[in-house]
Amino acid sequence: MYTTKELIKDKFWIVEVGSSKIGTIRRQDDVFEFFDQRDKSITMLDTLDGFKTAERKVDTKTESQSLNGYPTNSSVVIPITHNSLPLFRKTEKGKTTYAAGYYILKYHGMGWQHAYCPKVETLDKYEYQGPYFTEWDMNLQLKKAKKDDN
Repeated sequence: MYTTKELIKDKFWIVEVGSSKIGTIRRQDDVFEFFDQRDKSITMLDTLDGFKTAERKVDTKTESQSLNGYPTNSSVVIPITHNSLPLFRKTEKGKTTYAAGYYILKYHGMGWQHAYCPKVETLDKYEYQGPYFTEWDMNLQLKKAKKDDN
């Protein structure tokens, strides 16, 4: 039996067998796209009836919020308007601005590295790709970027 864990409400799920991740499900309008990472196949589904939903244990005081579907590392998200990036601050009076989601950054002398909710000043300083909705998507792009650099 496949088990799903909802990452983005009504939009994105991780699929597991036992405790092993085997893929993802993404809602696309009225259907669901199941990506099976074991054989890299994509199956379109009408419903999620064949999947068991894992119960989420939620601590509302510490649960991180999302911004435009991108995960953040903060329980308080104050959106900042930007043309292309999901930006936020963690406090009303805070001066530091963060970018929601996962990124890969090309640090000088270190090559491509992963980043989660980096500061905007870091994105301004280094070449980057992203944002990505999941760590899994970010890791795929990180592997490609490292391979392309060699």
